[in-house]
Amino acid sequence: MTGKPSSTLLALPDGDSMAAFLYDDGGLERLAALDLPTTAFCRSDGKEWIVGGIPCAAEWNEGFRELRAFRLSPGVKVQEVFRLPATKERSISAFTVDGSRIIVGGKESSDGTDRWEMFLSCADLAAEESDWQQAHIAPETSGNSIDDLLVDGDRLIVMDNIVVPKFIVTYRFQMEQLRFEQLYDMPIAGTYMHVERAALGGRVLAVLSSSAGMAGHGQTVTVLNRRNFKEIRSLTFFNVHGDMSDWNKIEDIHVDADGSVYMAMGKGGLCCWMADGRDAALHYRRPRKIETITRIFHGGPHELIVGNSQDFEVLSLFL
Repeated sequence: MTGKPSSTLLALPDGDSMAAFLYDDGGLERLAALDLPTTAFCRSDGKEWIVGGIPCAAEWNEGFRELRAFRLSPGVKVQEVFRLPATKERSISAFTVDGSRIIVGGKESSDGTDRWEMFLSCADLAAEESDWQQAHIAPETSGNSIDDLLVDGDRLIVMDNIVVPKFIVTYRFQMEQLRFEQLYDMPIAGTYMHVERAALGGRVLAVLSSSAGMAGHGQTVTVLNRRNFKEIRSLTFFNVHGDMSDWNKIEDIHVDADGSVYMAMGKGGLCCWMADGRDAALHYRRPRKIETITRIFHGGPHELIVGNSQDFEVLSLFL
């Protein structure tokens, strides 16, 4: 990779597609367009690799129909190196990247029936041929799928998608394999709880989940201890007898180094939940080009890159 050692590689919307950028405190440098629609969900190792997931078209299927991986090579060239489509026998619901290692999770039917089992596997994107290593699945989660995956040093954090009981499963990276470590109970935030996004920062793990019941719909941000996943605090947004509106629906979250949680709240702007638990709106000048914030693309100690599927803006933080 070229550029300053402090530069971060990330994917941002650029016209009709996503593009690779290098970011540092001095600004953004556009590198190349990526063959990904602006609706793609992207993750990067920050240095050399970007993986984008193209969402399924069907509203009832929240998984990805295809993953595409890109590599930043010497000379600031960005090349697509890998594609992984979902199939009738295997659906992809979560992925992440750790250096050249890609980790993919979801559910599969090995016998072609309606009997589905969780799968979790990893491969080296830098290898000439992808040799997928399958992880051991705990019996308690064998019939489930996966809501989200996060890399925490040499540990992989897996959040399953079952409603009750709901688990956090940890694995350790051991050579090119994933070694099962421990199963934890996840705090239940509401009826029919679904994890929409999770983020690590400082000493905490923040989990954004949605729930639905006879009284209405709600979203909860639960802050957990990063080590043992015990609940520290939670904050719920509830809408009686209706869907969450564009003004208060949380679309994405980011955790700062001090444990403060930033929430992209659509037309409601950006909200910051301070590390000490106080509810606080982060007031800022409305970005010139953006009316709705649905994504937090990157977060640093002094800035956030926020936006939506059409545009982005770098916001300075004043707390």
